[in-house]
Amino acid sequence: MNKVHNFCPFLGLADDSNTHMFFPSDSNCCYHAKPVSAINIEQQQIFCLTEEYENCKVYNKKVLAALPEEFRASKSQFKKEKRFNWKILFRTLILITTLVVILQIPIIKGQLFKNILFKESPTLSPTFVVSTATFTPIPTHKMSIPIEEILPYEEKLFQATKTSMAQTMSPESTITLSPTLTSSPIPTLTVTPTMTATYTATPEPIVHELDALIGTDYQFVIHKAKSGENLNQYATLYNTSVEAILRVNYALNIPLWVDALVVIPVNFSDVSQMPYFQPYKVTSEGISVETLAQELATNLEDFIYYNGLSRGENLNSGDWLIVPRYQSANQ
Repeated sequence: MNKVHNFCPFLGLADDSNTHMFFPSDSNCCYHAKPVSAINIEQQQIFCLTEEYENCKVYNKKVLAALPEEFRASKSQFKKEKRFNWKILFRTLILITTLVVILQIPIIKGQLFKNILFKESPTLSPTFVVSTATFTPIPTHKMSIPIEEILPYEEKLFQATKTSMAQTMSPESTITLSPTLTSSPIPTLTVTPTMTATYTATPEPIVHELDALIGTDYQFVIHKAKSGENLNQYATLYNTSVEAILRVNYALNIPLWVDALVVIPVNFSDVSQMPYFQPYKVTSEGISVETLAQELATNLEDFIYYNGLSRGENLNSGDWLIVPRYQSANQ
């Protein structure tokens, strides 16, 4: 069998597993042991640095274990040498220097402030300059001034005016003062009357239309029949009965015709004591209740009562009313 190495492949230095001394040395270590340990000189000479390394019992172990006592160097357990980390030292020095500078800044600032605050300023000695003046008295002289020169200016002016007037006026002349009154024109205020027209809207007359409630105590509606409608529908819609509808209508054709006018009681069905009613549309504007009742030959009191009208009321053209009749048209 050809051997690849003539030394053990697990031989190395403490800090490099791929390098070893080619002669017996305390620096050679076994990397097939756990932990890595230095090998004594005798074992290196017999196994590690020779072709006999394959016969080494440590080499043939499949599980890493501690190096046997007889294989170890003078130290029972090998420890790797630790390299000195210069980077850590350099960073530590920088940190210490920075802290020292930071701590010194307040002290320096305090010293500077103290020097500025308590710095001695030069003493200024005021110098007073005294000037001497020489007073020379002015000799006084007696002076005589005419009295006219000391008169006030106004008095002199009055004297001059008086003399001038005496020279130019005769004794008989008189002075007349004529005051002149200057009047300003009085402004004239012109008032233009404004007429405001007030328009009073006249309410549109209330027209009692079809399907509108008629009456007060008893209410009715006048309805124009449409195609498909019947009395049962009217009775249900207005809360009454078919018999009541048939009873109150003066003239109603059965079967019901389209466009037929039907008087319908609202919310009641007892009509036994009531007259028959005939639908009527007012055609005269402003006609009175009394006049219309007379024209229609009906009782005035019943006409007013069942239509909810009042005496003297004027009716409008287009109003729908119910005219009381006391006998059915079918009789």
